[in-house]
Amino acid sequence: MTYKETWNYLVKHHNENIETDEKKIQKDWESFFADAGLFKYSNADGDVVSHQILQFGSKKCVIPDIVLRKNNDDLFVVELKKYSLPVSKDHEAQLFSYLKLLHVFIGVLVCEKIYIYAYDFNTVEQENRLEISFEEDNADGIAFVELFCKESFSKEKIMDFISGKKSFDKNVQEIKKQLNHQLVCKLVKNYFLGKYSAEEVETALIGSSFLLGELPPKAKPVLEQLPIADIDAHKQKTKGYNTDAEKSNLKFWTKFNEYAFGNAEFKKEFTMKKPTSKHWYNFSIGSSKCHIAATHLKDKLGIEIYIQDCKSLYDHFFSHKNEIEAIVGRPLEWKRLPKKKGCPYFNDNFSI
Repeated sequence: MTYKETWNYLVKHHNENIETDEKKIQKDWESFFADAGLFKYSNADGDVVSHQILQFGSKKCVIPDIVLRKNNDDLFVVELKKYSLPVSKDHEAQLFSYLKLLHVFIGVLVCEKIYIYAYDFNTVEQENRLEISFEEDNADGIAFVELFCKESFSKEKIMDFISGKKSFDKNVQEIKKQLNHQLVCKLVKNYFLGKYSAEEVETALIGSSFLLGELPPKAKPVLEQLPIADIDAHKQKTKGYNTDAEKSNLKFWTKFNEYAFGNAEFKKEFTMKKPTSKHWYNFSIGSSKCHIAATHLKDKLGIEIYIQDCKSLYDHFFSHKNEIEAIVGRPLEWKRLPKKKGCPYFNDNFSI
């Protein structure tokens, strides 16, 4: 059998014997280590020692389930429990007592999962533990078979394996702690800034549900927490705003910020962005499917709900057209854009 086939055989045995009694489990694992040839140890060579009596003190003794040996040297101890049992402190203490008496560094506890220990004789708290679930094709399980085979057993390799996995898991958890929407959006934004403007990238990100997902209502929009004016590379190259329209937009949105965010209620609902030379100013409203866009074209200010590739959402709004227009107090311009994949919207325009 290959290491993978051997591991999957152990998984099958586990799944078929969840409630089997402990004595039967112990007998089967004796066979796995020797007679069945899964781990290549030999009863004839004295490699598999079952229920060895270990004396300590004048009247006390303990009996480990299995001790694996090679050339008369003890390699590791295996303690076996019912597959249905979770690991416990008592199980661990039992295994550790065998390791201390035999002065063996490596122990294996088999119960609900497989637990591998690299025992540290200098500390009470044993932290060098690795757990392996009985799952088919589990890479750690396959590695377990290889590491504990007679022909490839190495205490140093096992200890390195445990410490390597612990380090890997710790690093993964650290990355997860630091990973958030704001960081991802910032990295994506910086990636595109050499080719596109900051506003173009942000608008694209707002509609990218795969990246942002649904934001809870009233939550501060993730994108608008970013330092928007790193200001984009394109503007840096042109050394400013060259056209009259760009200058006009920049001046307009600067005044817009002063006026709009001077209102406490408005400031509570939206997050201020740095004014730009673009003719639009976007406001996130807690969903990746749509946002509010304010537009400035000459002497007109437009306000629209911009829907990103979701005709069903537009249809939902349109089904409440009369109610919405009653709240606004005037008719609105509705555009479903049936021949286009996305971007239906409804808006209103004001003279300024």
